[in-house]
Amino acid sequence: MTGAEPLIQGEMPSDWEKLEGFERTLAQMFHIYFNPEVARRQAAGELPETFGIVIAQVLLPPDGPARVLFNDEVKGHGVMRAPRAVEKDEPVRFDDLRHLELYDLPDELLNNGHFTAFNTGDSGWRLFFNFQSGRAKAVEILRLSQQFHAAARGAVDAGHAGPAVENLFTAAELVSKAELILIRDKRAEGRTHGSISSGINMWGRVGNVDAAFLETFNRLTRQRPLARYGDDAHRPPLPSADDLDIVSAMIERGLQRVERRLHLEVETAAQDDARMTDAETPS
Repeated sequence: MTGAEPLIQGEMPSDWEKLEGFERTLAQMFHIYFNPEVARRQAAGELPETFGIVIAQVLLPPDGPARVLFNDEVKGHGVMRAPRAVEKDEPVRFDDLRHLELYDLPDELLNNGHFTAFNTGDSGWRLFFNFQSGRAKAVEILRLSQQFHAAARGAVDAGHAGPAVENLFTAAELVSKAELILIRDKRAEGRTHGSISSGINMWGRVGNVDAAFLETFNRLTRQRPLARYGDDAHRPPLPSADDLDIVSAMIERGLQRVERRLHLEVETAAQDDARMTDAETPS
């Protein structure tokens, strides 16, 4: 990638508090992460005195210190509406960055949160960020939750109350675990049902979890012992259709939050372009 004007690290502007919006955010990220990393590498002889920054990225792993990457060190997937014909596997030019509309991390880095800034020259900077960590792990857990939910629905259809409650409880607990992973709550690492229950209920008390889901999860938690070990007279009733729908909606909501959505955006953009073309075609 060529054509970038060197952007030299420097002190925060004296009037940085007057900056607004993304300009203030970008200035702070340079102050906290990018400038110190450039200075460290220059002191170690790893960078020249004049260093042109085209892309700057900070990765925020679930554990451990942040990692700062520059230019060709940055990997990921992007969506861009190029004003020129682009061949498959053709290198991206510096001028192309101004047309970048979406960016996200590659699968192998999806457990990191990130802040990524693209220098587009005269067009300024384009900023992309997602500070959730553990997205790849959360997707895996939510997919497993879908399987337990399917088992619960099958048990309901068969009239098997015990397995239905057990499987729906597990589906709901896995959703809760995924939610806690995304907010770096250490209780997500707990080996007991109580740690997950405590964490999700505390997160829900401040309005971050659907109240209907919490009520369903807490009821299933109470019913689970008798669902597994109770006799026929004391076994809990079958979960209702609403119970199944509430847990299913929570799973889908979780997946929509954490999956890399670029392919869907590309499909949507292609459909929009097709509709526009149809609209402009004379009959």
